[in-house]
Amino acid sequence: MSQTYPTSAGYSLFGSNGLHPDDVEQGSIGNCWFLAAASAVAEVAGRFESNWLTQDYNEAGIYAINMFQLGVPITVLVDDLVPHYGSTYNTVFAKVQKTGAKATWMVILEKAYAKLMGNYAQLIGGYTDRGVNALTGFPSYTIMIESETDISLWDKLTGHDSESDIMTASSNYNAAGHSSSDDNGIAYSHAYTLLGAYEIDLKTPVVDAAGVSHSTQKLIKMRNPWSSEGYKSSWSDDDTAWDNVEAAEQTRIGKSSSKYDGVFFMDITSFKQSFKYTSINYDLADYHREHFMVLGDTTTAAQSPGTGYYCGSSCVAHTFKITSAVTQEVHISSHLHDDRSYPLDCRPDKFWSGIKYNFGSSYDYQTGWFEGPYNFAPQTMSAGDEWTVTLEFNWSNDEITKDFSLVVLGQQENVTIEHTGGLTSQDWPTQGADSDYVPVDPLAVEDNLRSQLDAWVSSLSYTATSGCGSQFFESTIANRPALALVTDCADDMEVTLNINAETFGARHESVVVTTGHDEASCVAGVCTFSLSATSSTVGLLFN
Repeated sequence: MSQTYPTSAGYSLFGSNGLHPDDVEQGSIGNCWFLAAASAVAEVAGRFESNWLTQDYNEAGIYAINMFQLGVPITVLVDDLVPHYGSTYNTVFAKVQKTGAKATWMVILEKAYAKLMGNYAQLIGGYTDRGVNALTGFPSYTIMIESETDISLWDKLTGHDSESDIMTASSNYNAAGHSSSDDNGIAYSHAYTLLGAYEIDLKTPVVDAAGVSHSTQKLIKMRNPWSSEGYKSSWSDDDTAWDNVEAAEQTRIGKSSSKYDGVFFMDITSFKQSFKYTSINYDLADYHREHFMVLGDTTTAAQSPGTGYYCGSSCVAHTFKITSAVTQEVHISSHLHDDRSYPLDCRPDKFWSGIKYNFGSSYDYQTGWFEGPYNFAPQTMSAGDEWTVTLEFNWSNDEITKDFSLVVLGQQENVTIEHTGGLTSQDWPTQGADSDYVPVDPLAVEDNLRSQLDAWVSSLSYTATSGCGSQFFESTIANRPALALVTDCADDMEVTLNINAETFGARHESVVVTTGHDEASCVAGVCTFSLSATSSTVGLLFN
Protein backbone atom coordinates (compact mmCIF):
# COMPACT_ATOMS: atom_id res chain seq x y z
CA MET A 1 0.00 0.00 0.00
CA SER A 2 2.76 2.43 0.92
CA GLN A 3 4.41 1.68 -2.44
CA THR A 4 1.26 2.09 -4.53
CA TYR A 5 0.15 5.17 -2.58
CA PRO A 6 3.44 6.65 -1.30
CA THR A 7 3.85 9.31 1.33
CA SER A 8 5.81 11.31 -1.23
CA ALA A 9 2.53 11.78 -3.11
CA GLY A 10 0.69 12.87 0.05
CA TYR A 11 -0.84 9.53 1.06
CA SER A 12 -0.96 8.31 4.64
CA LEU A 13 -2.94 5.87 6.76
CA PHE A 14 -5.30 8.40 8.34
CA GLY A 15 -5.01 11.15 5.73
CA SER A 16 -4.41 14.85 6.26
CA ASN A 17 -7.70 15.28 8.19
CA GLY A 18 -7.59 12.19 10.40
CA LEU A 19 -10.28 9.52 10.08
CA HIS A 20 -13.20 11.11 8.26
CA PRO A 21 -16.43 9.89 6.59
CA ASP A 22 -15.26 11.27 3.24
CA ASP A 23 -12.38 8.75 3.23
CA VAL A 24 -14.85 5.94 2.57
CA GLU A 25 -15.82 4.82 -0.94
CA GLN A 26 -17.33 1.46 -1.81
CA GLY A 27 -15.73 -0.73 -4.47
CA SER A 28 -16.84 -3.73 -6.50
CA ILE A 29 -18.46 -5.76 -3.75
CA GLY A 30 -21.87 -5.49 -2.10
CA ASN A 31 -20.71 -4.44 1.37
CA CYS A 32 -22.35 -1.01 1.52
CA TRP A 33 -23.54 -1.88 5.03
CA PHE A 34 -19.95 -2.14 6.31
CA LEU A 35 -18.69 0.93 4.44
CA ALA A 36 -21.64 3.03 5.67
CA ALA A 37 -20.96 1.78 9.20
CA ALA A 38 -17.27 2.70 8.99
CA SER A 39 -18.14 6.14 7.63
CA ALA A 40 -20.54 6.69 10.54
CA VAL A 41 -17.95 5.62 13.12
CA ALA A 42 -15.43 8.03 11.57
CA GLU A 43 -17.81 10.99 11.92
CA VAL A 44 -16.53 11.90 15.40
CA ALA A 45 -12.81 12.71 15.54
CA GLY A 46 -10.88 10.44 17.90
CA ARG A 47 -13.61 7.83 18.25
CA PHE A 48 -11.86 5.06 16.31
CA GLU A 49 -8.21 6.10 15.99
CA SER A 50 -7.20 4.44 19.27
CA ASN A 51 -8.34 1.06 17.91
CA TRP A 52 -5.41 1.19 15.48
CA LEU A 53 -2.27 -0.19 17.10
CA THR A 54 -0.45 0.72 13.90
CA GLN A 55 -0.84 4.45 13.51
CA ASP A 56 0.84 4.98 10.13
CA TYR A 57 2.56 3.32 7.22
CA ASN A 58 5.34 0.84 7.95
CA GLU A 59 7.78 -0.83 5.56
CA ALA A 60 6.62 -4.34 6.44
CA GLY A 61 3.08 -3.43 5.42
CA ILE A 62 1.56 -5.01 8.53
CA TYR A 63 -1.24 -3.41 10.54
CA ALA A 64 -2.94 -4.27 13.80
CA ILE A 65 -6.49 -3.15 14.57
CA ASN A 66 -8.62 -3.81 17.63
CA MET A 67 -12.09 -4.90 16.53
CA PHE A 68 -14.90 -6.90 18.18
CA GLN A 69 -16.05 -10.48 17.74
CA LEU A 70 -18.98 -11.69 19.86
CA GLY A 71 -18.92 -8.21 21.40
CA VAL A 72 -15.44 -8.90 22.82
CA PRO A 73 -12.21 -7.09 21.79
CA ILE A 74 -9.97 -8.95 19.37
CA THR A 75 -6.78 -7.76 17.67
CA VAL A 76 -6.72 -8.41 13.92
CA LEU A 77 -3.37 -8.43 12.12
CA VAL A 78 -3.45 -7.83 8.40
CA ASP A 79 -1.02 -6.97 5.62
CA ASP A 80 -1.55 -4.29 2.98
CA LEU A 81 -1.66 -6.51 -0.11
CA VAL A 82 -5.03 -5.72 -1.70
CA PRO A 83 -6.45 -6.58 -5.13
CA HIS A 84 -5.99 -4.02 -7.91
CA TYR A 85 -7.31 -3.86 -11.45
CA GLY A 86 -4.45 -5.02 -13.65
CA SER A 87 -1.45 -2.74 -13.54
CA THR A 88 -3.51 0.26 -12.46
CA TYR A 89 -3.57 1.76 -9.00
CA ASN A 90 -7.34 1.29 -8.71
CA THR A 91 -8.26 -1.04 -5.87
CA VAL A 92 -10.98 -3.61 -6.58
CA PHE A 93 -12.80 -3.22 -3.29
CA ALA A 94 -12.75 -0.16 -1.02
CA LYS A 95 -11.24 2.80 -2.83
CA VAL A 96 -8.46 5.23 -1.97
CA GLN A 97 -9.34 8.88 -2.52
CA LYS A 98 -6.66 10.20 -4.88
CA THR A 99 -7.45 13.82 -4.05
CA GLY A 100 -8.17 15.61 -0.80
CA ALA A 101 -7.04 13.88 2.39
CA LYS A 102 -5.62 10.80 0.59
CA ALA A 103 -6.31 8.42 3.47
CA THR A 104 -5.86 4.65 3.01
CA TRP A 105 -7.29 3.33 6.30
CA MET A 106 -10.58 2.13 4.83
CA VAL A 107 -8.83 -0.25 2.44
CA ILE A 108 -6.89 -1.80 5.36
CA LEU A 109 -9.96 -1.92 7.62
CA GLU A 110 -12.06 -3.66 4.97
CA LYS A 111 -9.38 -6.33 4.52
CA ALA A 112 -9.07 -6.78 8.30
CA TYR A 113 -12.79 -7.47 8.66
CA ALA A 114 -12.73 -9.75 5.61
CA LYS A 115 -9.95 -11.70 7.33
CA LEU A 116 -11.96 -11.91 10.55
CA MET A 117 -15.00 -13.22 8.65
CA GLY A 118 -13.05 -15.51 6.31
CA ASN A 119 -12.72 -13.61 3.01
CA TYR A 120 -14.13 -10.67 1.04
CA ALA A 121 -17.11 -12.69 -0.21
CA GLN A 122 -18.32 -13.04 3.39
CA LEU A 123 -18.91 -9.27 3.48
CA ILE A 124 -21.66 -9.28 0.84
CA GLY A 125 -24.94 -8.04 2.32
CA GLY A 126 -25.49 -7.14 5.95
CA TYR A 127 -26.82 -4.80 8.61
CA THR A 128 -25.13 -1.50 9.39
CA ASP A 129 -25.58 -1.79 13.16
CA ARG A 130 -23.62 -5.04 13.14
CA GLY A 131 -20.87 -3.33 11.20
CA VAL A 132 -20.69 -0.59 13.83
CA ASN A 133 -20.72 -3.23 16.58
CA ALA A 134 -17.79 -5.06 14.94
CA LEU A 135 -15.79 -1.82 14.94
CA THR A 136 -16.76 -0.38 18.32
CA GLY A 137 -18.58 -3.01 20.37
CA PHE A 138 -21.46 -0.55 20.85
CA PRO A 139 -24.98 -2.05 21.16
CA SER A 140 -27.85 -0.88 18.97
CA TYR A 141 -31.56 -0.65 18.36
CA THR A 142 -33.68 -0.03 15.26
CA ILE A 143 -36.18 2.73 14.46
CA MET A 144 -38.85 1.52 12.02
CA ILE A 145 -39.51 4.70 10.07
CA GLU A 146 -43.06 3.91 8.94
CA SER A 147 -44.08 3.67 12.61
CA GLU A 148 -42.86 7.19 13.40
CA THR A 149 -44.55 10.54 13.00
CA ASP A 150 -42.53 13.44 11.67
CA ILE A 151 -42.24 14.82 15.20
CA SER A 152 -41.30 11.55 16.92
CA LEU A 153 -38.73 10.70 14.26
CA TRP A 154 -37.19 14.15 14.45
CA ASP A 155 -37.01 14.03 18.24
CA LYS A 156 -35.25 10.66 18.18
CA LEU A 157 -32.74 11.67 15.53
CA THR A 158 -31.84 14.98 17.15
CA GLY A 159 -31.62 13.31 20.56
CA HIS A 160 -29.19 10.67 19.36
CA ASP A 161 -27.27 13.23 17.30
CA SER A 162 -26.73 15.36 20.40
CA GLU A 163 -25.25 12.31 22.19
CA SER A 164 -22.90 11.59 19.26
CA ASP A 165 -24.56 8.21 18.81
CA ILE A 166 -23.77 6.41 15.56
CA MET A 167 -26.62 6.54 13.03
CA THR A 168 -27.15 4.72 9.74
CA ALA A 169 -30.17 4.16 7.51
CA SER A 170 -31.32 1.46 5.10
CA SER A 171 -33.43 2.25 2.05
CA ASN A 172 -36.56 0.46 0.92
CA TYR A 173 -36.20 -3.01 -0.54
CA ASN A 174 -36.55 -3.75 -4.23
CA ALA A 175 -35.82 -7.04 -5.97
CA ALA A 176 -33.70 -5.18 -8.52
CA GLY A 177 -31.38 -4.11 -5.71
CA HIS A 178 -29.24 -0.99 -5.62
CA SER A 179 -28.96 -0.88 -9.41
CA SER A 180 -32.38 0.81 -9.36
CA SER A 181 -33.58 3.84 -7.41
CA ASP A 182 -36.82 5.45 -6.26
CA ASP A 183 -38.33 8.74 -7.42
CA ASN A 184 -36.08 10.63 -4.99
CA GLY A 185 -32.95 9.09 -6.49
CA ILE A 186 -32.24 6.91 -3.44
CA ALA A 187 -30.86 3.49 -4.39
CA TYR A 188 -33.02 0.59 -3.30
CA SER A 189 -31.71 -2.01 -0.84
CA HIS A 190 -28.76 0.23 0.00
CA ALA A 191 -27.13 1.43 3.22
CA TYR A 192 -26.38 5.09 3.97
CA THR A 193 -24.68 6.96 6.80
CA LEU A 194 -26.88 9.39 8.73
CA LEU A 195 -24.55 12.21 9.71
CA GLY A 196 -26.93 14.50 11.57
CA ALA A 197 -30.25 16.31 11.91
CA TYR A 198 -30.28 20.11 11.65
CA GLU A 199 -32.85 22.86 11.83
CA ILE A 200 -31.62 25.76 9.69
CA ASP A 201 -32.69 29.40 9.46
CA LEU A 202 -34.12 30.66 6.19
CA LYS A 203 -33.51 34.12 4.76
CA THR A 204 -37.18 34.50 3.90
CA PRO A 205 -40.06 32.53 5.48
CA VAL A 206 -41.75 29.98 3.22
CA VAL A 207 -45.34 28.72 3.20
CA ASP A 208 -45.84 24.94 3.15
CA ALA A 209 -48.60 22.97 1.42
CA ALA A 210 -50.86 23.41 4.45
CA GLY A 211 -50.54 27.19 4.24
CA VAL A 212 -48.31 27.46 7.33
CA SER A 213 -45.39 29.91 7.22
CA HIS A 214 -41.96 28.68 8.36
CA SER A 215 -38.76 30.61 9.02
CA THR A 216 -36.75 27.41 9.59
CA GLN A 217 -36.30 24.08 7.83
CA LYS A 218 -35.56 20.65 9.31
CA LEU A 219 -32.99 18.67 7.31
CA ILE A 220 -31.39 15.25 7.67
CA LYS A 221 -27.77 14.98 6.57
CA MET A 222 -26.91 11.77 4.70
CA ARG A 223 -23.89 10.17 3.04
CA ASN A 224 -23.79 7.55 0.30
CA PRO A 225 -20.78 5.17 0.60
CA TRP A 226 -20.47 5.38 -3.19
CA SER A 227 -19.13 8.95 -2.70
CA SER A 228 -21.85 10.20 -5.03
CA GLU A 229 -25.35 11.23 -4.02
CA GLY A 230 -27.91 10.14 -6.54
CA TYR A 231 -30.47 12.08 -4.50
CA LYS A 232 -32.48 14.52 -6.65
CA SER A 233 -35.47 15.65 -4.60
CA SER A 234 -36.03 18.53 -2.14
CA TRP A 235 -32.81 20.09 -0.80
CA SER A 236 -30.55 18.15 -3.17
CA ASP A 237 -27.34 19.89 -4.24
CA ASP A 238 -29.09 21.34 -7.29
CA ASP A 239 -32.20 22.55 -5.45
CA THR A 240 -32.69 26.34 -5.63
CA ALA A 241 -34.01 26.16 -2.06
CA TRP A 242 -30.41 26.62 -0.93
CA ASP A 243 -30.53 30.15 -2.32
CA ASN A 244 -32.74 30.97 0.66
CA VAL A 245 -30.05 29.91 3.17
CA GLU A 246 -27.17 32.16 4.20
CA ALA A 247 -23.68 30.92 3.38
CA ALA A 248 -22.74 30.95 7.08
CA GLU A 249 -25.71 28.71 7.87
CA GLN A 250 -24.69 26.30 5.14
CA THR A 251 -21.17 26.20 6.56
CA ARG A 252 -22.55 25.50 10.06
CA ILE A 253 -24.24 22.29 8.96
CA GLY A 254 -21.37 21.16 6.74
CA LYS A 255 -22.97 21.88 3.39
CA SER A 256 -20.14 21.32 0.93
CA SER A 257 -19.43 23.71 -1.88
CA SER A 258 -18.59 20.65 -3.97
CA LYS A 259 -21.53 18.95 -5.63
CA TYR A 260 -21.85 15.19 -5.85
CA ASP A 261 -19.39 14.31 -3.09
CA GLY A 262 -21.68 11.72 -1.52
CA VAL A 263 -23.07 14.03 1.19
CA PHE A 264 -26.57 15.43 0.80
CA PHE A 265 -29.53 16.76 2.77
CA MET A 266 -33.15 15.56 2.81
CA ASP A 267 -36.34 16.94 4.28
CA ILE A 268 -38.26 14.61 6.60
CA THR A 269 -40.94 13.82 4.02
CA SER A 270 -38.43 12.62 1.44
CA PHE A 271 -36.49 10.68 4.08
CA LYS A 272 -39.61 8.80 5.21
CA GLN A 273 -40.50 8.01 1.61
CA SER A 274 -37.13 6.46 0.79
CA PHE A 275 -35.93 4.72 3.94
CA LYS A 276 -37.29 1.71 5.80
CA TYR A 277 -35.38 1.89 9.08
CA THR A 278 -32.64 3.71 10.93
CA SER A 279 -30.10 1.90 13.10
CA ILE A 280 -28.76 3.59 16.22
CA ASN A 281 -25.60 2.37 17.95
CA TYR A 282 -25.16 4.05 21.32
CA ASP A 283 -21.77 5.74 21.70
CA LEU A 284 -20.66 4.20 24.99
CA ALA A 285 -16.98 5.05 24.78
CA ASP A 286 -16.97 6.20 28.42
CA TYR A 287 -18.78 3.11 29.72
CA HIS A 288 -17.07 0.18 31.42
CA ARG A 289 -17.09 -3.09 29.48
CA GLU A 290 -17.42 -6.50 31.12
CA HIS A 291 -17.97 -9.76 29.29
CA PHE A 292 -18.31 -13.48 29.83
CA MET A 293 -17.32 -15.50 26.76
CA VAL A 294 -17.41 -19.26 26.24
CA LEU A 295 -15.51 -20.75 23.30
CA GLY A 296 -16.25 -24.30 22.19
CA ASP A 297 -19.03 -24.99 24.68
CA THR A 298 -19.00 -28.64 25.79
CA THR A 299 -22.06 -28.42 28.03
CA THR A 300 -24.75 -30.94 27.10
CA ALA A 301 -28.53 -30.69 27.41
CA ALA A 302 -28.40 -33.55 29.89
CA GLN A 303 -26.14 -31.49 32.14
CA SER A 304 -28.07 -28.23 31.81
CA PRO A 305 -31.41 -28.62 29.99
CA GLY A 306 -33.32 -25.62 28.68
CA THR A 307 -37.01 -24.84 28.63
CA GLY A 308 -37.12 -23.11 25.23
CA TYR A 309 -40.30 -23.15 23.21
CA TYR A 310 -38.61 -24.58 20.12
CA CYS A 311 -36.36 -27.28 21.50
CA GLY A 312 -37.25 -27.46 25.19
CA SER A 313 -35.04 -29.73 27.27
CA SER A 314 -32.91 -30.58 24.24
CA CYS A 315 -31.55 -27.04 24.38
CA VAL A 316 -28.47 -26.23 26.46
CA ALA A 317 -29.07 -23.55 29.11
CA HIS A 318 -26.47 -21.18 30.60
CA THR A 319 -27.48 -18.93 33.48
CA PHE A 320 -25.54 -15.86 34.60
CA LYS A 321 -25.77 -13.55 37.60
CA ILE A 322 -25.04 -9.87 36.94
CA THR A 323 -24.26 -7.70 39.98
CA SER A 324 -23.65 -3.95 40.25
CA ALA A 325 -22.09 -2.29 43.28
CA VAL A 326 -23.47 1.13 42.28
CA THR A 327 -26.64 2.52 40.78
CA GLN A 328 -26.03 2.94 37.07
CA GLU A 329 -27.38 2.51 33.57
CA VAL A 330 -26.34 -0.75 31.94
CA HIS A 331 -26.50 -2.06 28.39
CA ILE A 332 -26.71 -5.86 28.19
CA SER A 333 -26.23 -7.89 25.02
CA SER A 334 -25.75 -11.55 24.15
CA HIS A 335 -23.87 -12.80 21.10
CA LEU A 336 -23.46 -15.72 18.76
CA HIS A 337 -21.35 -15.67 15.62
CA ASP A 338 -22.97 -13.80 12.78
CA ASP A 339 -24.00 -16.17 9.99
CA ARG A 340 -21.49 -14.47 7.68
CA SER A 341 -18.68 -16.05 9.70
CA TYR A 342 -19.70 -19.44 8.26
CA PRO A 343 -18.81 -20.55 4.70
CA LEU A 344 -21.41 -19.44 2.18
CA ASP A 345 -22.41 -22.99 1.27
CA CYS A 346 -23.01 -24.28 4.80
CA ARG A 347 -24.51 -21.52 6.90
CA PRO A 348 -26.58 -23.07 9.71
CA ASP A 349 -30.22 -22.01 9.85
CA LYS A 350 -30.75 -22.66 13.57
CA PHE A 351 -28.76 -20.96 16.31
CA TRP A 352 -30.38 -20.37 19.67
CA SER A 353 -33.92 -20.74 20.84
CA GLY A 354 -34.44 -18.51 23.83
CA ILE A 355 -33.28 -15.75 26.13
CA LYS A 356 -34.79 -15.52 29.59
CA TYR A 357 -34.01 -12.68 31.94
CA ASN A 358 -35.05 -11.27 35.30
CA PHE A 359 -34.03 -7.64 35.67
CA GLY A 360 -35.34 -6.91 39.12
CA SER A 361 -39.06 -6.38 38.59
CA SER A 362 -38.74 -6.89 34.82
CA TYR A 363 -39.07 -10.47 33.62
CA ASP A 364 -39.34 -11.72 30.09
CA TYR A 365 -38.78 -14.74 27.91
CA GLN A 366 -37.81 -14.28 24.28
CA THR A 367 -38.42 -17.15 21.88
CA GLY A 368 -37.33 -17.58 18.31
CA TRP A 369 -34.18 -18.31 16.36
CA PHE A 370 -31.38 -15.80 16.60
CA GLU A 371 -27.88 -15.32 15.25
CA GLY A 372 -25.43 -12.51 15.80
CA PRO A 373 -26.11 -10.06 18.65
CA TYR A 374 -29.23 -9.63 20.76
CA ASN A 375 -29.37 -6.23 22.48
CA PHE A 376 -31.56 -5.56 25.48
CA ALA A 377 -32.95 -2.07 26.00
CA PRO A 378 -30.89 0.08 28.42
CA GLN A 379 -31.74 -0.67 32.04
CA THR A 380 -30.97 0.96 35.40
CA MET A 381 -29.41 -1.27 38.03
CA SER A 382 -29.55 -0.18 41.65
CA ALA A 383 -26.58 -0.64 43.96
CA GLY A 384 -26.50 -4.27 45.12
CA ASP A 385 -28.92 -5.53 42.46
CA GLU A 386 -28.39 -9.08 41.26
CA TRP A 387 -30.03 -9.91 37.94
CA THR A 388 -30.15 -13.22 36.11
CA VAL A 389 -29.92 -13.92 32.40
CA THR A 390 -30.38 -17.40 30.94
CA LEU A 391 -29.27 -18.12 27.40
CA GLU A 392 -30.58 -21.28 25.77
CA PHE A 393 -28.88 -22.75 22.73
CA ASN A 394 -29.78 -25.39 20.19
CA TRP A 395 -26.43 -27.10 19.73
CA SER A 396 -27.93 -30.05 17.81
CA ASN A 397 -26.60 -28.74 14.49
CA ASP A 398 -23.00 -29.92 14.25
CA GLU A 399 -22.16 -27.09 11.86
CA ILE A 400 -22.64 -24.48 14.57
CA THR A 401 -19.54 -23.13 16.29
CA LYS A 402 -20.42 -23.35 19.96
CA ASP A 403 -19.11 -19.91 20.98
CA PHE A 404 -21.19 -17.28 22.76
CA SER A 405 -20.88 -14.30 25.08
CA LEU A 406 -22.78 -12.05 27.45
CA VAL A 407 -21.61 -8.43 27.47
CA VAL A 408 -22.52 -5.66 29.93
CA LEU A 409 -21.51 -2.01 29.63
CA GLY A 410 -21.89 -0.06 32.88
CA GLN A 411 -22.09 3.73 32.96
CA GLN A 412 -20.18 4.18 36.25
CA GLU A 413 -18.07 1.07 36.74
CA ASN A 414 -17.72 -2.59 35.79
CA VAL A 415 -20.41 -5.00 36.84
CA THR A 416 -19.57 -8.58 37.80
CA ILE A 417 -20.80 -11.50 35.69
CA GLU A 418 -20.86 -14.97 37.23
CA HIS A 419 -21.77 -18.23 35.51
CA THR A 420 -23.94 -20.22 37.91
CA GLY A 421 -22.48 -23.48 36.60
CA GLY A 422 -18.93 -22.47 37.47
CA LEU A 423 -17.55 -21.84 33.98
CA THR A 424 -14.70 -19.35 33.53
CA SER A 425 -14.81 -16.54 30.99
CA GLN A 426 -12.40 -16.54 28.06
CA ASP A 427 -10.84 -13.81 25.91
CA TRP A 428 -9.71 -13.31 22.34
CA PRO A 429 -6.03 -12.45 21.79
CA THR A 430 -5.68 -8.68 22.06
CA GLN A 431 -2.97 -6.07 22.37
CA GLY A 432 -3.26 -2.55 23.66
CA ALA A 433 -6.57 -3.06 25.48
CA ASP A 434 -7.73 -4.15 28.92
CA SER A 435 -11.13 -5.49 29.95
CA ASP A 436 -12.52 -1.96 29.85
CA TYR A 437 -11.20 -1.63 26.30
CA VAL A 438 -9.03 1.39 27.09
CA PRO A 439 -6.01 1.18 24.75
CA VAL A 440 -2.68 1.42 26.56
CA ASP A 441 0.34 3.39 25.45
CA PRO A 442 1.86 1.53 22.47
CA LEU A 443 5.32 2.36 23.82
CA ALA A 444 4.48 0.48 27.00
CA VAL A 445 3.52 -2.54 24.93
CA GLU A 446 6.79 -2.28 23.02
CA ASP A 447 8.80 -2.09 26.25
CA ASN A 448 7.02 -5.18 27.55
CA LEU A 449 7.95 -7.14 24.42
CA ARG A 450 11.51 -5.85 24.27
CA SER A 451 12.78 -8.09 27.07
CA GLN A 452 11.48 -11.15 25.20
CA LEU A 453 13.01 -9.95 21.97
CA ASP A 454 16.45 -9.52 23.55
CA ALA A 455 16.57 -13.23 24.39
CA TRP A 456 15.46 -14.22 20.92
CA VAL A 457 18.04 -12.02 19.20
CA SER A 458 20.88 -13.55 21.17
CA SER A 459 19.85 -17.03 20.03
CA LEU A 460 19.73 -16.20 16.31
CA SER A 461 22.37 -16.97 13.76
CA TYR A 462 22.37 -16.72 9.98
CA THR A 463 24.44 -17.57 6.96
CA ALA A 464 24.38 -15.95 3.54
CA THR A 465 25.67 -16.93 0.11
CA SER A 466 27.24 -13.51 -0.30
CA GLY A 467 30.10 -12.21 1.75
CA CYS A 468 28.84 -8.66 1.85
CA GLY A 469 28.05 -6.94 5.10
CA SER A 470 24.74 -7.49 6.85
CA GLN A 471 23.39 -7.42 10.37
CA PHE A 472 20.22 -7.85 12.42
CA PHE A 473 18.67 -5.13 14.47
CA GLU A 474 15.69 -5.22 16.82
CA SER A 475 12.36 -3.70 15.86
CA THR A 476 8.66 -3.99 16.41
CA ILE A 477 5.83 -4.18 13.91
CA ALA A 478 2.32 -3.41 15.12
CA ASN A 479 3.75 -3.47 18.65
CA ARG A 480 4.92 -7.08 18.19
CA PRO A 481 8.51 -8.36 18.36
CA ALA A 482 10.29 -8.11 15.05
CA LEU A 483 13.76 -8.18 13.58
CA ALA A 484 15.21 -6.60 10.49
CA LEU A 485 18.20 -7.83 8.50
CA VAL A 486 19.92 -5.03 6.61
CA THR A 487 22.50 -5.76 3.96
CA ASP A 488 24.67 -3.71 1.62
CA CYS A 489 24.78 -6.46 -1.00
CA ALA A 490 24.60 -5.36 -4.61
CA ASP A 491 23.54 -8.83 -5.80
CA ASP A 492 20.75 -11.20 -4.89
CA MET A 493 21.53 -13.47 -1.96
CA GLU A 494 20.18 -16.50 -0.17
CA VAL A 495 19.88 -16.19 3.60
CA THR A 496 19.32 -19.05 6.05
CA LEU A 497 18.21 -18.04 9.52
CA ASN A 498 18.57 -20.49 12.41
CA ILE A 499 16.40 -20.06 15.48
CA ASN A 500 17.27 -21.69 18.80
CA ALA A 501 14.12 -23.70 19.56
CA GLU A 502 14.98 -24.00 23.25
CA THR A 503 15.00 -20.23 23.65
CA PHE A 504 12.24 -19.54 21.19
CA GLY A 505 10.01 -22.47 22.13
CA ALA A 506 7.18 -23.57 19.87
CA ARG A 507 6.86 -20.02 18.58
CA HIS A 508 9.38 -20.72 15.81
CA GLU A 509 6.61 -22.43 13.84
CA SER A 510 4.76 -19.13 13.53
CA VAL A 511 7.58 -16.90 12.33
CA VAL A 512 6.82 -15.07 9.11
CA VAL A 513 9.64 -13.72 6.98
CA THR A 514 8.83 -10.80 4.71
CA THR A 515 11.11 -9.53 1.97
CA GLY A 516 9.27 -6.63 0.47
CA HIS A 517 6.01 -8.48 -0.18
CA ASP A 518 7.41 -12.03 -0.56
CA GLU A 519 6.97 -14.41 2.34
CA ALA A 520 8.61 -17.65 3.42
CA SER A 521 7.57 -19.66 6.46
CA CYS A 522 10.07 -21.07 8.92
CA VAL A 523 10.12 -24.83 9.46
CA ALA A 524 11.73 -26.55 12.43
CA GLY A 525 13.51 -23.37 13.41
CA VAL A 526 15.21 -22.79 10.04
CA CYS A 527 14.03 -19.95 7.79
CA THR A 528 15.38 -19.78 4.23
CA PHE A 529 14.47 -16.92 1.98
CA SER A 530 15.74 -14.86 -0.92
CA LEU A 531 16.87 -11.28 -0.59
CA SER A 532 16.98 -9.36 -3.86
CA ALA A 533 19.30 -6.52 -4.68
CA THR A 534 16.32 -4.21 -5.05
CA SER A 535 15.02 -5.04 -1.56
CA SER A 536 17.83 -4.77 0.94
CA THR A 537 15.75 -5.12 4.09
CA VAL A 538 14.01 -8.21 5.40
CA GLY A 539 11.61 -8.10 8.33
CA LEU A 540 10.83 -11.01 10.65
CA LEU A 541 7.51 -10.86 12.47
CA PHE A 542 6.93 -13.13 15.46
CA ASN A 543 3.29 -14.21 15.90
